Formats: sequence, structure tokens, C-alpha cells
Amino acid sequence: MLQVSRSDYYDWRQRPVDTERLQLRIRVRELYNQSRGAIGSRTLSHLLTNEGRPLEGQTLNAGMWPEKPSTGGSPLSPGSEDSLASPNLLRQCFAPACPNTQWCRDITYIRTKVGWSYLAVVTDLFSRRVVGMAIASSPDAELICRALNNALETRHIEGRLVFHSDQGSQYRSKKFRRLLWQHKIIQSMSRKGNCYDNSPMERVFRSLKSEWIPPEGYRDIHEAMRDITHYFGRYYNDI
Repeated sequence: MLQVSRSDYYDWRQRPVDTERLQLRIRVRELYNQSRGAIGSRTLSHLLTNEGRPLEGQTLNAGMWPEKPSTGGSPLSPGSEDSLASPNLLRQCFAPACPNTQWCRDITYIRTKVGWSYLAVVTDLFSRRVVGMAIASSPDAELICRALNNALETRHIEGRLVFHSDQGSQYRSKKFRRLLWQHKIIQSMSRKGNCYDNSPMERVFRSLKSEWIPPEGYRDIHEAMRDITHYFGRYYNDI
């Protein structure tokens, strides 16, 4: 057993609590939990500075971060997917009272002569208009981040915005969740394997593929982007 002298013990008991550091630790954990574990030290330091809490030499050491439970594998492994899924906030209620309060998205594949391309689309459920899109050769987190950023550039968000999607790994990625968190967007996800929870997007892609995309597809991804952008901007959004 470790022996501690009585004088050292009372000196430790009477030592004043560093309230400033304690408050910083509490705020760090609040921000971490709000971001669903997606926030990094650089973003966290920036946010604390904006709140008037500059670190001024203090470091974000391991003791300030919440302990992460051991999952026995990657955070995106099959054993932990369910724990990372966000709740279904829409519950198939796709009729918001005003614009820019509920956005819905999905990804579909587009045929080109050089291979498949993937189109990500963001729709405002109030007007059913396409407000953002992006196309790439891989359906990864970078693609959906580009589509969301495109939507944010065209729309001015003032209040509460819910972003609904399926449970694809792209939408559970730290990269995408960090983007949502930075813009104070609330994430909602369909129930696993339930296509009706994201049914508004079916009309978007059904119209695109039946009315516009050539049966033989496009020459390349650039032609696809130009033509699909023209369709949504000049035709679909005016229906």
C-alpha cells in the first residue's frame, strides 16, 4: 500500500480547485457529445476561442475528453453500426410547414461510357425542389458533403433544419457528421431496410431516369453533371 504522510494528505485536501479548468473540461465534453464524437481538437479549439474561452497555453489533454467505449473493432464495423444510427425524426411525415426545415437526400448511379458515376441529391421537402447535388466516381462521404455544401450555398438557413437519409455508412461517417454539426443541422435516419422512410427521393430519381437520362448514358462524368444540372435547374424544379 502506498504510504502518504498526514501533512501531505491535508495539503492535498486543502488545495484549491481549479474552477476555470473544471469548467473548460465540462464544456469540452458538452461539445464532444453534441457532435456525436465527430469533433477534433482543431475544430474544438476554434469553437472555444469563438466562445471567449481561448486556451492560452492550456492543452486539450486526454483527461478532458470523454472516454470512448471499446467496441472491439472499427467504429464503422458491422457490430457497431446500429449504435451510430440517428433516430428517425420524420417518421414518414414529409409535409413541413415552411422551407428549409426538412431536407431529404439519396444517392443513385448514373451510367457513363467510362464506368458508373454516383449522383447525390438534396431535396427540400417543403417545395420538393432539388436544392443541392454532386456527382463523383465513388459514393463516399466526400460526395455527400459536396452535395450538402452545394445546398447550403443556395439556401439561407435561419432556424431548425433536419437532414434525413438512410443509414448508409457515408451518413454515419465522422466527416459528414462534423459538417452537420458545424452548421447546427439535426440528423435523422430511416429505419434499417425501410425504403418508405425515404420515399420522397424515389420520385426525384424516377423522374430523372424516365424523363431525361439517355438510355445509353453519358460519355463521361462531366457531360452527366452538365446535363443533370440543366434538368433540375430548368425543368424539374419548375414542375
